[in-house]
Amino acid sequence: ETTIFAKPMVVCYRLSLLSYILGRALTRVRYIAIPNLLSGSKVVPELIQYRFTSENLAREISRYIENIAYREAVSRKLKNIASTLYIKSPGEEAAKIISKYLLNEIRKAK
Repeated sequence: ETTIFAKPMVVCYRLSLLSYILGRALTRVRYIAIPNLLSGSKVVPELIQYRFTSENLAREISRYIENIAYREAVSRKLKNIASTLYIKSPGEEAAKIISKYLLNEIRKAK
């Protein structure tokens, strides 16, 4: 949702050491944040495991606050990512399916 609304973020995640080691051994992903995964590049900062400290979090948040150009660039990238995600309305999709079905039934009846 944060990506869809193009709001800059810092993704923080800490696991138990065993879970972290198993996860690293079993997966081959470069990023864990959805915007980074979708873009294939680092759009938003990720503070994973030992990098997730109060100092690092404060530094990343300060960067957004103090550097308007950086914040706007991240926001633009998030908008671009969000634009690739077509969010369909369940009601519209159901109406299309029903309409298509009814048209086919009418054609069969003729």
